[in-house]
Amino acid sequence: MTHPGLNSPRLADMRAVLDEVALSNNERHEIELALSDIEADWESKRREAYDHALGVRDDQHDEVIGAADAFGGVIAEWYDNVRNGRCSPQEARAWLRDVRADFDVLTGQHRGIETSEDRLAAMDTMSVDTYQAERLARLSSLGASSPTLMTKIAEFRREQERRSQANGFRRSKEEIDAEQDALVRALRGTQRGRS
Repeated sequence: MTHPGLNSPRLADMRAVLDEVALSNNERHEIELALSDIEADWESKRREAYDHALGVRDDQHDEVIGAADAFGGVIAEWYDNVRNGRCSPQEARAWLRDVRADFDVLTGQHRGIETSEDRLAAMDTMSVDTYQAERLARLSSLGASSPTLMTKIAEFRREQERRSQANGFRRSKEEIDAEQDALVRALRGTQRGRS
């Protein structure tokens, strides 16, 4: 069986194998299992990336809100200091210039957070294929390390082989009982020979 989708890291190419190649039931089943496993892995990566981006957005938002909340109390304190003569109006104006610069930085951060909302919404509803295509386009080396149908099928076959070898060493209950009975008889015979 040959098809470019067998060695492609792209999900769409892998699905094309199911549509374009005459497959036996066993081959189809094997490919469907491999494809399902690869899709689940990419979906997990998409969800992790979304959760990470959401966490970053929330942290940035908390930082902006925390800094803005802190200004409210400090502004009232500076106002009180000027009114009661504890600082000069020039000192207060200098402090307000600094606050304004900080406020502009916070405003820029908040706008960035607002623009990330569209990206987050798109990422949340993005299909696995679209996510994969974007990641492979952005990180070309990712394609070389991504699983293909052939690598996943080979992995499944190695696991089946390992299991069948492990199962080959198992004995039935009857075999074990027969061996234990033979061992008991042999031990009894040894004990009788000593007495």
